[in-house]
This record gives sequence, structure tokens and C-alpha cells, in this order.
Amino acid sequence: VVDDDDDGSEKKIWIGYAYLDAAAGRVTLGAIEDDPSRTALSTLLSHVSPREILALRAGAGGTEVTAEKGAFRSIALGDAAKTAIARCAWRPKVTRLTPGEECPATSSDAEARFDFKNGSNFKTGEEESSSDDASPSPRKLQLQLQLHPASKIAAVALSSHLRRMKIDVATFAKVEVDARPDVFAATRLRLDGATIENLELLHGAEGTRRGSLLERVDDCATPAGKRLLRRWLLAPLTDPRAIAERQDAVQALANDARALDDWRRAARRAPDLERAIGRARASAGQTR
Repeated sequence: VVDDDDDGSEKKIWIGYAYLDAAAGRVTLGAIEDDPSRTALSTLLSHVSPREILALRAGAGGTEVTAEKGAFRSIALGDAAKTAIARCAWRPKVTRLTPGEECPATSSDAEARFDFKNGSNFKTGEEESSSDDASPSPRKLQLQLQLHPASKIAAVALSSHLRRMKIDVATFAKVEVDARPDVFAATRLRLDGATIENLELLHGAEGTRRGSLLERVDDCATPAGKRLLRRWLLAPLTDPRAIAERQDAVQALANDARALDDWRRAARRAPDLERAIGRARASAGQTR
């Protein structure tokens, strides 16, 4: 989506996103400002690694929509965005959405279809005490105030797609508002998609994990540890104090080999708590 507030200056490019981690039962909503080369989009794709991408169908009128002043409008994928997706080594599926019916044409349309003030198509991690209570909860007010207009378009598109797939959106109880991957934090080094690919951090020359840096250093005992290591590799620390604290923690474990072995054995027997909690949330939502 793009900022459609025509004040005579160059338009700002905003990427609104809403992505679902079904295994963890989590929906993440946010927006990032980008450049014409879609560097931020390439970075986001590399860190999230989506298996399916929802995008506006080209040639269906999406680029001709007139938005109210100050509103945002959805647009089809341009050449730079298509290139960013094509560079994804895992080859995500791209599903095209029809503007209006399957994807809001503007942020105003998204507001009309998605009640951000008194509720939402997604739960916000907080159950209402009564369905008859007309006043929005603090958590829902936070959703209304924090959510970027571009994110609202993405949220409605994702929610509508899941419903067409006969998926109960309400089972995804945890919603992260304005959440960004670690790489966009001020204390992290931002590695874009091209850099990650050229350094073979996640994938080797053949496009698989073999030959990558992650394959060489990943000796984690748990799935959660593997996911954390991946995030660390993609978003290196830049704060000397944080780097020193991490090094001290590693050194403390390395100095006590017996305790480290005991911990690794215990960790291997433990379930994947993050995924287990997600499945529990989904089951609870389906039961209700």
C-alpha cells in the first residue's frame, strides 16, 4: 500500500503486513516504510520466510482506486516487489486477491469492514467479560490506536482469506500489534534479503540449508533454540553491552560442562512449549 496523501511531495511507500504463524497461534500486524527498491520488504520476507503470500491481483483496478485525502490505497505488486519475492530461496506460493471483494481497496474500506474500535476479526489475547458490553477493552483500544492504516488493509485481507479457506480466525488468540522482526530494532544490524542470500546465512548455493552458516553452527537441542539461533543470525547485535552480556552467558555455560550436558538432556525431553501453547489456544477456541 502507498500513502495517498498528495501534498505535492514524493509519496511515501508503506508496506502493511499481517502474517499468521499457525503453529504458534499468533497473528502479527504491522507496517514498515520502504524505498522504491523494496529493501525493507526483502528484509521482512527473509526474516519471516512465509510459505504463502497474499497480494493484490494486477490489472483488476487496484492501482486506479481513488482514496480520500490522507487515506492509504492498496496496489498490485510492482517489479521491485516481484523481484524481492522471486529471490526467496524457499519459493513461496503467491495467491492473488481481487480488490474490493477479497482485499480492501483503501484503508477507509478496511475500517468499514473491520471493527477496530469495538472488536476485530481477530482476538486480541483478552476475552471480553460480556458480549453485550459496548465499551472497547483497553487492549482493543490499543489495537485501534497503534495499528497503521496500511496494516488494517493487510489485516482484513488476511482475515477474509482465512475465512474463505474455512479457517476459524478466532482460534488464533494471540495478536501482536505493530510487531517487527528483530532486524528492524535500532540495536540490531539490518541485513536485507540480498545480503542474507549472498552470505549464505540460511541457504547454501543450491538453495537448501546444506552449506549455509546456519547448518554449520546449529547444534541446538530444542526447536525453540533453533528458531532463536536463526533470529540471532539474521539480526546481529550492535550494542557492545548486549554483545558482552551474551558472550558472558555463553562462557558461563561453557565453563560448567556437566551442568550444560544435564541441561541439554533435559531440554531434549521437553516439549516445544511455544508450539504446544499455540495448539492449546487453537483447541480452546474451537471448543468454545
